[in-house]
Amino acid sequence: MIRHLFIFLVLICISACSTTKVETPKKELIIHDLTQGKMKKIDGEWVIYEETKNMAYEVNDSCIYAKKQIECLRHGFKISYDSNGKDIQLECVAKTNITVNAGNNEQEKYIETNQDDFLMPLKGSEKEFVNVQYINGQPGLEDLYIETSCSLNGHQEFEFSQRIRFK
Repeated sequence: MIRHLFIFLVLICISACSTTKVETPKKELIIHDLTQGKMKKIDGEWVIYEETKNMAYEVNDSCIYAKKQIECLRHGFKISYDSNGKDIQLECVAKTNITVNAGNNEQEKYIETNQDDFLMPLKGSEKEFVNVQYINGQPGLEDLYIETSCSLNGHQEFEFSQRIRFK
């Protein structure tokens, strides 16, 4: 009798467990595509007009760096993503082979550094993010190699590399 009861309970457990649906958690961020290259503004939108990761330096715009106007090469990247409707913020690090001064429109953040960091806010209501960057240089400089990686909660989501040749 006890043996039959035990077998009966095991069968109930097996049938209950086999019909229980387990939800697989959705990944917080999915990167569908990444493109990079030289950029310019067309009809109010930043676009990649030359898709490349190996760029010859050329002045293609005037930029503001540390509150000063400079001639520059506008370049950058665009990602297509899905964050399941949630606003998230990526932490990005760009590492260079030679020392550079790194900053933005408002300030010079680092002087003679091989690394810059920046935050990339992704809106849950959007599916695309454009990161416009710029660089100032002159002929004769050593080629600049940049390795960029972006992470969410300590987990790397994507990485890419660039080369800028100063002829």
